[in-house]
Amino acid sequence: IFQRKMSHEIGILFLTNFLFYFGSNIYFTAFIPFLKKFDFTNSEVFLVYMIQTMVLLAIFFFVPRLISRITEERATQLSYLPRVLGIVIAASLIPSMTGINSILTAIVSSCLMVTAFSIFNVSNSITLFKSIPKGFEGTYLGVNSFMTGAGVFLGALVAGYVSNVLSYSASFVIAIGIILSSLVMFRIYLKHRLSHRVV
Repeated sequence: IFQRKMSHEIGILFLTNFLFYFGSNIYFTAFIPFLKKFDFTNSEVFLVYMIQTMVLLAIFFFVPRLISRITEERATQLSYLPRVLGIVIAASLIPSMTGINSILTAIVSSCLMVTAFSIFNVSNSITLFKSIPKGFEGTYLGVNSFMTGAGVFLGALVAGYVSNVLSYSASFVIAIGIILSSLVMFRIYLKHRLSHRVV
């Protein structure tokens, strides 16, 4: 039988993950057409994503060392900084740049985003595993996967609609707001876990 406090805490963590991937995928869905709008060639877009993928793989090797030094809770909170910076850089700088400068800015933006993903994915997974009651791992991980998938799907849906009806800038602003709300939810989760308060 679950303690009410524990089940609510995990629910907050699930919502944290949902909001994180929801906001993040608004950025990722809008990013390619955003680059194409500012005259990026297909080759330049592929270059951005190739470098992004290489950075993603490389960062995964360093994340465990980072977590061992600052704990998974602090690492999770730290991951929000490059996520938000990546979106701000893309939205504010790329429209005013041309040539190699715009390409380098796009690379920096996307690399910050995947750096954040690497840190968040590993540290948040550790936090989740520590929070799951023994014997219910499959159920809770299944719910978490569903929430993550729902966030990714809705992020794509919202990005397509908002970018078409309003602008890419509007999509990026919404993405930042949702990601910051995820950080707020994670801090609420930590507050309840550390204080042992019942929601």
